[in-house]
Amino acid sequence: NVNIEYVARSPYKMIETDSIKSFIDKVIASTPADSLSISLLKAEETINQNPYIEKAEVYLEPSGQILARISEQLPLYRVVGDSIDYYNSRNASRMPLKKGINVNVPFVSGDIDSLSHIEVVRVLDAMQKDPFFCDVFMGIDVKRYNKGEGYGYTLTASTRLEGIKVILGDGT
Repeated sequence: NVNIEYVARSPYKMIETDSIKSFIDKVIASTPADSLSISLLKAEETINQNPYIEKAEVYLEPSGQILARISEQLPLYRVVGDSIDYYNSRNASRMPLKKGINVNVPFVSGDIDSLSHIEVVRVLDAMQKDPFFCDVFMGIDVKRYNKGEGYGYTLTASTRLEGIKVILGDGT
């Protein structure tokens, strides 16, 4: 018998509990008892490849029960562009859009990379704490510019207020 325990669960429920249970049940059914621990470790590795899962641990408890502890990725923002459209988590893990699930997160467009992700997260954290911006904020456009020996970023926050944008960074 397999028990699924969520350590962290997204309110959007991108992971289907039944499919995880079914996968582990198939592993158990096709594994001799003396090599179950190794098979469960391989199952854990496979489950961890799911883009909606931050971390999964699958193990056999002393009672004989099999427990899967799952931490689900939480979408922080949606990256949109001409040929891209996906969610990004706080740790910059890409998550594909899932049919039938609409996630209410800000949109981010432009020059998204690992360095701009850090800036975007910082801005999103600040805006979510601000009562004014929290209500009017819609998304961020990121522009990269050369800055000495590296790059800098100008982030432009879009609002629900007609014609109002907030530019963060000097862009020089």
